[in-house]
Amino acid sequence: MSASDTIFALSSGGGRAGVAVVRVSGPAADAALVALLSGSGGSADGGNVDGATPGPFSWPERSLPAPRVLRRADLFDAEGGVLDEAMVAWFPGPRSFTGEDVVELHVHGSPAVVRAVLTRLGQLAGLRPAEAGEFTQRAFLRGKLDLAAVEGLGDLIDAQTEAQRRLSLRQLGGALSQQVEDWRADIIALRAETEAWIDFPDEDLPEYFFPTIRARAGALAAEMASRTEASHRLAARVRDGYSVALVGLPNVGKSSLLNALAARDVAIVTDIAGTTRDTISVPVDLGGFLVNFIDTAGLRETRDTIEAMGVDRALRAAEQADIVLWLIDERGEAPEIADRLDAARVLRVATKQDLWRASSDTASRQAAPLGVSVVTGEGLQAVLNAVQAALLGQGASLDALLPMGRERHAFHVGAAAAALEQAQAQDELALLAECMREASAALGRITGAVDVEDVLDHIFSRFCIGK
Repeated sequence: MSASDTIFALSSGGGRAGVAVVRVSGPAADAALVALLSGSGGSADGGNVDGATPGPFSWPERSLPAPRVLRRADLFDAEGGVLDEAMVAWFPGPRSFTGEDVVELHVHGSPAVVRAVLTRLGQLAGLRPAEAGEFTQRAFLRGKLDLAAVEGLGDLIDAQTEAQRRLSLRQLGGALSQQVEDWRADIIALRAETEAWIDFPDEDLPEYFFPTIRARAGALAAEMASRTEASHRLAARVRDGYSVALVGLPNVGKSSLLNALAARDVAIVTDIAGTTRDTISVPVDLGGFLVNFIDTAGLRETRDTIEAMGVDRALRAAEQADIVLWLIDERGEAPEIADRLDAARVLRVATKQDLWRASSDTASRQAAPLGVSVVTGEGLQAVLNAVQAALLGQGASLDALLPMGRERHAFHVGAAAAALEQAQAQDELALLAECMREASAALGRITGAVDVEDVLDHIFSRFCIGK
């Protein structure tokens, strides 16, 4: 990818739509717009085609619309035929998303119109189709977005729940970047004070110098650790979702409950024990948070090799889940299951309420305070309420949460805090300054201020083409 190229792509969703947005960015964007508006030939040089019939919204020859104003105009092909009646906007750099000259074409969203417009752009000299994430990458390289904001934009595009939307908007808006830069500024100040004394070796250090620097570094490391530990844990759950494993004996109703929670048939339900062999995950929006409910194989001893593999996967899912729904029917609790589960994370649910015999009802209900029937719908909302309370509780406010849901955020903050802690043991100025340099560099990698070339391709490759 070359920054000297002018790139173009469909930036809205594919398929049939009322409106589609085609974006062009680069040094030839304005000339490309002139070519489209005036019906010029096969290059972005401007000029009308002889004999072209102006449409009702044709544009004056070789002119551009006013910057940052959405205007209606005809778009022409190379022969002067009308491609579409569109709305166009021109954003001269650096006041644009990418920091370059940018053109947006709001055309009718039929596949035929979009295909014709993209074909026309591809005929213009100096233009090429954009790679995945290339618009956002140019915005980053020109300083319009830092790396944390780029990740927030990607998360916003992928957001499925209200919590994901709110958290990714805060990250895109700079909530994480500002906090990281504040910490980094404090560390750079400590480093500057230390290096100032290195430059004057003949001067005697004050007795308070090392104790003061160490105390400030230690307090900063403690603040970083306390602020990020809970934030990263919750932000990661908001971004990736909580997990709830459904476990129990064969034919206890796990797959039926999963289908009821998903409001569609996602798991096969039969009377044959061992039907479920692998884990099946279904995402559910619960109170604005993403919760993945996981159906598992029935827990029992078996000589069937494939079913035994399913049982092992069920146990692993239960171990890794945030909450386990232990489903119990009229057969009662199974001690062998209880021995394998962490009691602190278990919610007992009595299933098949519509089929229970009166003689077993009381004892089973005592074992499982929650009851559910997927046939009548009885108890479904109570189960969801219990899961929500167990997972979220009172919960931290998303508005106060530091949006650091990615592992690399926590890793680099942890590395910075560790470097500050290491500074506590240094009694030489050069070593103390090196600890501060390592700490500031670690935080700089979060926003892309230093040394992030190795992660750029990975991050931008996850964006869709046109963004």
